[in-house]
Amino acid sequence: MAHAVAFGVKRTLTEPRLQKAETGGPARAAQRRRFLSRYAPLTHSETCYTSSVILGLGVSPMRRREFIVLVGSSVAGWPLAARAQQPMPVIGLLATAAPDANAIRLRAFREGLRTAGYVEGQNVKIEYRWAEAHTGRLPELASELVRDRVAVLVTAGGTASALAAKAATGEIPIVFGIGADPVDVGLVASLNRPRPG
Repeated sequence: MAHAVAFGVKRTLTEPRLQKAETGGPARAAQRRRFLSRYAPLTHSETCYTSSVILGLGVSPMRRREFIVLVGSSVAGWPLAARAQQPMPVIGLLATAAPDANAIRLRAFREGLRTAGYVEGQNVKIEYRWAEAHTGRLPELASELVRDRVAVLVTAGGTASALAAKAATGEIPIVFGIGADPVDVGLVASLNRPRPG
């Protein structure tokens, strides 16, 4: 018969499992007794002193079920708290035309984001700036997006919006689609390394 003492709890280790283990030989029984003497106070006792010490609650006894409920409920809230602390990435969309003229492109853009795992309003925010065919407003709108600290600038409407985005920032990545050669237009230095030119 073995005894375990931990934090003032004395237990006698005479369990059916221990008696069953002893049929496996003296070495197996000794191994089982060593295991139970180390871990029985943590797993089999009615009062779990170690958990209250770990939690900094002093040495007051805490029931195992209370401890499990306490830890389980706090762990369950971790993903929510982690998501709440992470800022949502912001995409800046700079368009030359009005929203109605870009409806098809905008639908395709959102579908592409959804395919990549991003849903507007859930895990990504999109800031829209529409020049509504007034290309003179593009530099001002691009500067607004840079001040808003967007993660990436997406341009729609050809070379004018891409050049306005490039003039507004050298730090924020710019995604553009144009029909002209971006090297000839001056958007990038080379196609091999598409850095601002």
